[in-house]
Amino acid sequence: MNTKQFKTTAFMAFLKTLMMIFNLVFFLIGFTLMIIGLYGLKFFQQFFAFAPSLSIYYPLISIGLFMMLVGALSFWCTPKGIAWLLKIYAMVIFLLFLTIFSFSIFFTVKHDSIESTLKNGIERSMQNYQNSSKAIDLLQAKFKCCGSKNYTDWFGTQWANQHKNVPKSCCKNKNQCVNQDLNILNSTDIYHKGCFSKIDSLINEKYLIIVCLNFISSFVILGGSFLSCLLAKNLNKHKYEQMS
Repeated sequence: MNTKQFKTTAFMAFLKTLMMIFNLVFFLIGFTLMIIGLYGLKFFQQFFAFAPSLSIYYPLISIGLFMMLVGALSFWCTPKGIAWLLKIYAMVIFLLFLTIFSFSIFFTVKHDSIESTLKNGIERSMQNYQNSSKAIDLLQAKFKCCGSKNYTDWFGTQWANQHKNVPKSCCKNKNQCVNQDLNILNSTDIYHKGCFSKIDSLINEKYLIIVCLNFISSFVILGGSFLSCLLAKNLNKHKYEQMS
């Protein structure tokens, strides 16, 4: 083995090691995206009745599972050193980069739309309270809030019938609570803060974390695509050197 072949062989070993490290990272990113999707699904599920568009977490779970499958197969593919398999792998993970990057942009752009949908959903549920009360009651009890902006939003609903009434779910203590014909100056038994403002700040906090993780993951995956192409190219080069 001459010096040139030795350098190529050493470089190949280095690239394969890097590729195996990337495969592990790729698998873990897939696992992380799946966990983010499941977490988002669980966290936002209580808001689906008000904002169905929050169900975009289902694609995130699917992408995560697919990445874990591809990552597991790549542990077999890389040590074999088959150039055409590595090129297919590079193409697959590049398509995943485009998918996750596009999804992250869509997720970011859709933020204002989700806020608007959530606000309209809460107000619509209040107006339709006499027909379907479960969703808004659960929301108010869980987040200790009342109405959309504040508790006085209930006064203008059809259910309140022009009275200063709020549902029992607005009560701090349901066993000892005045929730009808309220005195605005002395309504201490109920929650005053509206649900939308309370939920919106909570969603913004989780939203930012998820978007940042998605963007970081997409660029790590892009790096892996270039690494896979580089390894495939050097495998072919090494083969020609051995033949010569």
